[in-house]
Amino acid sequence: MARLVDTLAAAHAARVKPALIRTWATRGHLEPHGRDARGRTLYRLDDVYRAAARRSSTSRAQPVDDSSTNV
Repeated sequence: MARLVDTLAAAHAARVKPALIRTWATRGHLEPHGRDARGRTLYRLDDVYRAAARRSSTSRAQPVDDSSTNV
């Protein structure tokens, strides 16, 4: 059985802020799997690790090469 974690635990496991976990869910990168007794959204821990791995494998910014710039 898959381990379910709330947003805070998911963020801790992925080493990101809880807001990013919610963003991933909103954008469809992470699927919620119900709610706990306190109404907190639950995610499969394996899915959280997968989403974090995809995030780390894609680079948002490319390094800038300043060596060819004429000053």
